[in-house]
Amino acid sequence: MSAIWFPHAGLVRIGKTSITVHLEAWVLRRKETHSILVTDGNFTYVSIDDQGHPQVINQDDALISA
Repeated sequence: MSAIWFPHAGLVRIGKTSITVHLEAWVLRRKETHSILVTDGNFTYVSIDDQGHPQVINQDDALISA
């Protein structure tokens, strides 16, 4: 194995119909002592109904774990 990668994710916000998370990918290459950030970004996921329309997220029912 030439590298070990470490994904990290964090909740940015919960909106009315969407959730935004920040994702990062880090790698530790062989014979290196420090991890290197290889990519990161914010990703927004929209809750949709059966017809493909945005639907309100019930935050009381939202499952969020750390």
